[in-house]
Amino acid sequence: MARATERGPRLRVDDCMDKHLTERIVNGLLIEHHSVFARRHAIHAGVSDDYLNRRVGSGALEVVHRGVLRRPGTPMSFRQRVEAARLAVGDGAVAARRTAGALHELASAREVEILTSESRQNRPRGFSVIRTNYLPDEHVVTVHGIPTTSVPR
Repeated sequence: MARATERGPRLRVDDCMDKHLTERIVNGLLIEHHSVFARRHAIHAGVSDDYLNRRVGSGALEVVHRGVLRRPGTPMSFRQRVEAARLAVGDGAVAARRTAGALHELASAREVEILTSESRQNRPRGFSVIRTNYLPDEHVVTVHGIPTTSVPR
C-alpha cells in the first residue's frame, strides 16, 4: 500500500506504470478508430470502468454517443462521426448507403447511415440505423479503417 507523506500520497512505480499503460491503451484505441473509441473495447483491453468515469468527469474524455468516448478538442470529421455511430450501434455494424458512397469517394454525404443485423431497440440520435437480416462477409469491405458495405451492395 502507498504511504502518505507531507507532499501527499506516495506512488509506487507499479501505480505509475499502470497509469501510463492505461493511457497507452486509450491512445491506441483513439488512433485505431478515428479519435473515438467504444467503452466496451477499452474495458476489454484492461482499462477500468472507474478510470473512464474519472476521465469523463474531469473533462479529459467526453461522451459522443452512449458507450462511445472521444478526447475533447479533437476536430470532428465525417469519418469520426461515422466511426462513432458505428461503435454506438455495435461491433457488427457497418457504414451503408450514402455514407458508404461517401467513404468510397463516389458521392458526398452529410447523413450517417449505419447498417446492422443486430436487433437492438435503442434509437440513437444524430444518425440513422438500418436493420437487415442479410449481411454476408463478402458485402463488407474496410474503407479508411471503417467497415463499410461494398460498392455493389
